[in-house]
Amino acid sequence: MKKTYQCSIETHQKILKQLHDTIMKEGIPPSIKELCQDLSITRGTFYLHFSSMEEAYEDLYAQILDDLKERVIQFQQDPLNQKLLPKTFVLFEWAKEDRSFYLRSSFLQQTHVKQAFKMLFYKEAKNLDPLTVSFLAEGIGGFLQSWLVEKERIGAYEAAKKLDFILSKLK
Repeated sequence: MKKTYQCSIETHQKILKQLHDTIMKEGIPPSIKELCQDLSITRGTFYLHFSSMEEAYEDLYAQILDDLKERVIQFQQDPLNQKLLPKTFVLFEWAKEDRSFYLRSSFLQQTHVKQAFKMLFYKEAKNLDPLTVSFLAEGIGGFLQSWLVEKERIGAYEAAKKLDFILSKLK
């Protein structure tokens, strides 16, 4: 019996979900062998979808970034939310939904936050040199990470308000 394209997509997504969940629970990424055992698939099946674990990470991170970009775009297309909410609110709401994963993965230290920063602060970022944009993006990533670590966190709205205030002082 020939496998369908839909089955292939489902297997691909299951691999990524298991990778995400293992990082979230264990704090460390699994080996390919462990991942395959957890999913009851062969290594050959894994290699049909990814050439390496690094490629699987990249794909997982690309999906996470696509989700963040979609949220930023939705925020930017909603004038009422733009007036009522801090500009960085979308980042905190997004991070809050998958808190355990972001605490244990290196996603927030990647260039992904820089891309989100450029999207949220397009007008401001286009006038800044690349080094300053990198510095601000790393600062935002650090701020998000420290907010996620706090046991008695302030809400996403309050944290975003603080971050927007700090960013406004840097202009």
